[in-house]
Amino acid sequence: MIPLEITAVGAASHGTPVIASNGAEITFTPTASYTGADSFTYTISDGTGGSDPPSPARPVL
Repeated sequence: MIPLEITAVGAASHGTPVIASNGAEITFTPTASYTGADSFTYTISDGTGGSDPPSPARPVL
């Protein structure tokens, strides 16, 4: 099994996504007092040149 790592994260409109030091998680901090949906892109790499950039939408509560 090839380990995957988050290698890049794009900007969000209503907050800040940050890759954790372990490369396996993204912490999203919403703009103060914002509620609603937001989205950002991120890239996952397998360390051998393969990568995939999905674009999830996550609720901000």
